Amino acid sequence: MPLRAAAADDLAKNIVVLVDQSLSVEAANRDSALKLVAGLVTGKVDDASRQAWQFKAPDSGADPAVLNLQRMVAAAPGACHPLAQASASFVINGLGNYERVTELIAKLNSPATGSPAEIAGKLLEAGAFKSSDNSTHISLAEAKVARTFLSKPSKTPYYLLVISDFYEDCLNWPVEDYAKKGNGLEAKNSKVLSGDEPFNDGAQAKNHKYSPADIADIRFLNDKIDGLLLGEFIYRGQAKTPVNVKVYSPVVKRSLVFVKMPEPWILPDAPPTIPVSLEGLDEGASLEVKIGHRESGKERVVKESCGLLTAKNQLDLALLLEKPAMKDFIAEGHFELTLSVPQEIGPSQEAKTTLEVRKSQILIDDKGLKEATEGKPCEIAANTEIKTKKFALKLDPPPHQDHDVEIRSGERTDKVRVSKGSGEFTLGPFLDGAESNKPIHLAASLKLVPTSESTTAGFWIIIPEVSVWAVYDGKDYRPVKDVIRLDKTHSLTLKASHAGMAGFEWRGTIVTRDGETVPTDSDDNHLDFSGVEPGTYLVTAKFGVSKAPKDNLFTVVVPKQTPWMLLALLAMVVISIGLFAWHFMRGRLTRR
Repeated sequence: MPLRAAAADDLAKNIVVLVDQSLSVEAANRDSALKLVAGLVTGKVDDASRQAWQFKAPDSGADPAVLNLQRMVAAAPGACHPLAQASASFVINGLGNYERVTELIAKLNSPATGSPAEIAGKLLEAGAFKSSDNSTHISLAEAKVARTFLSKPSKTPYYLLVISDFYEDCLNWPVEDYAKKGNGLEAKNSKVLSGDEPFNDGAQAKNHKYSPADIADIRFLNDKIDGLLLGEFIYRGQAKTPVNVKVYSPVVKRSLVFVKMPEPWILPDAPPTIPVSLEGLDEGASLEVKIGHRESGKERVVKESCGLLTAKNQLDLALLLEKPAMKDFIAEGHFELTLSVPQEIGPSQEAKTTLEVRKSQILIDDKGLKEATEGKPCEIAANTEIKTKKFALKLDPPPHQDHDVEIRSGERTDKVRVSKGSGEFTLGPFLDGAESNKPIHLAASLKLVPTSESTTAGFWIIIPEVSVWAVYDGKDYRPVKDVIRLDKTHSLTLKASHAGMAGFEWRGTIVTRDGETVPTDSDDNHLDFSGVEPGTYLVTAKFGVSKAPKDNLFTVVVPKQTPWMLLALLAMVVISIGLFAWHFMRGRLTRR
């Protein structure tokens, strides 16, 4: 089993010592083991213990904690660190019948505190431990310790030192049969540990089974705990069933699993986070994320704290892809995502899944007019309210998170929020400077994956040509060729073929031949020539969003008007002459 690497300042911990008090243990052997453990706790192993005990390291002995144990019993010991902290929580308890486990639980719920020297003094108290029990419940005792220290959110690191002959005996088995092969003890013990059969301590009147809580604690120990063996001290003396000392540094197993993992995740339609099961990782622990590109064989590695994970243990893909190591790496293709715990904080665990990165196509749609994205102009209908005209914007396949799509036309850029792959934008903001019968180009772009190239789409919109004419005295006049003579009323009306296109503006302007604009009280498409001096004028009629492709010019003649006073005087003269002639002729006829 791989060893947990320990830094030098991490060598001192809390202490749990279990001492076998079953009848199979010889007193001299146990007392020597207690003296050794006291030296390990204080970091001062005496010469007698070095001669009585031989240290056996695991296969991999490079761990600092293992080297520390080796130095403590070496012939020429080097710098050693005590196993106990300066002020450590500690539990010392017997190991034997089931009632010893009950005593252990009480101490675990209220551990003592003391210095390494005080812990050593407790171990060496005369008569503290005697061989009296006819059973040894080793697994259950270790499970209760692990459950107490390692099942809490704030896990407590500790050393477990077990002094025992390491024969699990829940059945009052004959001691002389312990070492015999095929004695069936291990098989029967396993049934007791699983709750299938009762245990038998011999001294109890009734047989009892392990409780559901006992079974759950044993399962917790087996499934969740790495009982990392730092080393074993072998007794050099003589004993029928030799007692040895094993030193463990138990930790919660670090388990990394991608849960509900499809094959593969497809970006951008994958969720923005991937659920990850991270059992046994302390808050703030480091993770190593490796992404490999299958097509090229290249890899990139990100070593980060759990900042890549959300509060619910979700691997944040968006945050991962923004890391410097991933810049310009993930574009399109197939990738393998590997999540692991760096070796320095525990046994190496890995979880793997695959990513497929592909672009979403941008579709700009006007009631299903796919030609909008295929390069063919989309002509606006004549009666459309153009400034409020809306276009559907879709992403295929749709991503699971919202995105901002940029829409550009000339120097104008707007952002359109696309939620669940759908959005819409209004044409009005892009019409500044647009001309009728001239295509407007709009370009949409989106970067779904931070390190990939943008997805783009473009299309054209045509505002239809607008015909303009003038109406005067019930007669239509066409621009350029027709001359309008204002002989009757002093106003004319401008008409347009697409007058229903909301958003188009009327601009009727009266200009002299010298190019000077004549102010009028014109309203919308009605031009009023009242007060305009007689003469020939040009009327520029524009009908469009902001300008028309050409000016619609009308020639308008305002004739000279006869003064009203002169007409009245002439009328009076004519009437007077008429009256005088009538009276004159009547007088002559009377004389005759």
